[in-house]
Amino acid sequence: MSSSKKRKQLLEIVMKTPIAMSPFQIENFVVRNQITNIRQIRQLFLELKTRNESKRTTVFNRRKAEQEIKILEERIEKKPDGPKKELLKIKLEEKIISLKGAEHALVHCDKEMEPLLKMLEVASEFVDLDNIQEIIDTDERDYWVKRLSKQAALDMLTTGVVGTGNMDAIISMPEEEQIQCLAAAVDYNTKLKLGMQNIERKVLGDANPNTDLLSEGPDKDEEIKELPIKTEFDNLLFSDSIKKLK
Repeated sequence: MSSSKKRKQLLEIVMKTPIAMSPFQIENFVVRNQITNIRQIRQLFLELKTRNESKRTTVFNRRKAEQEIKILEERIEKKPDGPKKELLKIKLEEKIISLKGAEHALVHCDKEMEPLLKMLEVASEFVDLDNIQEIIDTDERDYWVKRLSKQAALDMLTTGVVGTGNMDAIISMPEEEQIQCLAAAVDYNTKLKLGMQNIERKVLGDANPNTDLLSEGPDKDEEIKELPIKTEFDNLLFSDSIKKLK
């Protein structure tokens, strides 16, 4: 096979293959990073609305293209040979390509909606989705405290201090939430650094192979049972704690 034919085949494969976000990417980097369970559900609503609206528009475009193709085929059949007929053939080719594009877009949408709908089904077992806006409103305090705590902790881990932007956001909250936010940030930062130190010792071979990578080390009695992000920020997708909302 010649190089040009091979490249043509490759481009055909590229054009007909929808490249959607993977379920892993959607769950971990689109939904889970929303910190609280309710914000995760809110994100599911936003993602599904966007894709479903896109799907509806694409369905209409596909139906329209199908009818336009039929009209063009009828006109081409009746038209005598000449430039006008050739222009109609070009328009027909454009519509056929547009139709194929719509079909690929629908496959793309469906592939991304599937994991989102599965997660929303799980959420529906614990939360009254008909009243989601009211639940979101009551979750706002918890969300912002946890979000700003996490951001402040990451600032402390990377630069040693809370960044100006995050500190400005924190002091915009009531005093009680400020204290809670900063205390959680300090606690999370400390635990994360200890966990990283244990992982570093393990990687460099300074620790026993059976050492718990998340324990505080030989000079500490207390052990960290889980990665702090799970315990401090309730980042387990639809964990048992959401049942308290029932």
